[in-house]
Amino acid sequence: MAAVPADAFGGRVTFVPVMPDRRARIANHLNRTGHVPFSFYVAYRYWHLGVLAAARRIITERQIDVVHYLCPIGFREPGYLWKLGKPYIWGPIGGIAARPVIAFGDLGLGERLRTIVRNAVNEVQFRAPRVRKGILKADVLLAATSENAQAIERIYGRKAIVVPENAIDSAPMINRALPDPKAVSHEPLRLVWIGTLETRKAITILLRALARLNAPTRWTLDVIGDGPLMTRSREEAAALGVDSSIRWHGKVPRDKAVALLGHAHLHVLTSLAEANTTVLWEAMGASVPTMAIDHCGMHDSICDACGIRIPLEGIEAMSALFASAIGRLIDDRAALTRLSDGARLCAIDHGWERRTVFWRDIYDRAIAVHGTSR
Repeated sequence: MAAVPADAFGGRVTFVPVMPDRRARIANHLNRTGHVPFSFYVAYRYWHLGVLAAARRIITERQIDVVHYLCPIGFREPGYLWKLGKPYIWGPIGGIAARPVIAFGDLGLGERLRTIVRNAVNEVQFRAPRVRKGILKADVLLAATSENAQAIERIYGRKAIVVPENAIDSAPMINRALPDPKAVSHEPLRLVWIGTLETRKAITILLRALARLNAPTRWTLDVIGDGPLMTRSREEAAALGVDSSIRWHGKVPRDKAVALLGHAHLHVLTSLAEANTTVLWEAMGASVPTMAIDHCGMHDSICDACGIRIPLEGIEAMSALFASAIGRLIDDRAALTRLSDGARLCAIDHGWERRTVFWRDIYDRAIAVHGTSR
């Protein structure tokens, strides 16, 4: 941030780096070395005290109309900027909604217990006094997903505006030629899965779905990403008899990932816990429809025009539903073309150009309601 040229935004944006003090560095060191897990939040709290001091200096030097606290979308550290007495916006925030015990539970007793404990701790943390103050002091509160907005209203009675924490920066492939149903009717359906191979990304759902199809010559799958479950996932694919039609790319440069995505007919997203994953927007920007579980940010960002949402159930039930939906697209390439066209149009709605107008309206709203009973 310190290296950004002063004229990078026409002189209208000034970056003010706030370095962590000694307390914050020590707390975060304990977190990074694993001696005190989650001490990051202690470090982050100390850092926010420095941010408050810097902000107080700024408002004595220039006119500030709105304070917008942007953060890693987790709710656990609300900061202190609401103390400035200015029109105040917090969000988008997330991480509030409970994870689906039914799905995580199907991955083993350990995952079931971890999910239950995580959900219980999450509920307690969301009721913490500082979180309460941050939420109730906000003139405008933003939630990353409708699930999080519902949790905020249930516990605090505040209505939050739902807006994803990310969007389509640019869509260089938005005008790509859509798949011709006749031309691709005899081609294998090209699937792509992108993400970290870890429990919550649940690639096992897709692998089990493909095994149910019993048609390995009618589809191909590119898996882009690495992670702790890479070996186990490849072993599962081999055991299910689908590995011959899968290319495991591991971690690749972004330009290669984007190229592979642009070559795909369908992007498959199996995450059991997510806000609004960036790959969803990258797929939409490339006019590639997404098939995903109907929850988290996918529920809000995928519509019937640009993708397919699979009901949230147990792992085996969802595998069957994914298999059925993929099978229909293998046989109906015209439907695939319609979804690709829908993704192209939805990409416009989710672009930063539209989002800029949204933010201007939000800032005006914060100023208008500040000091009133909301």
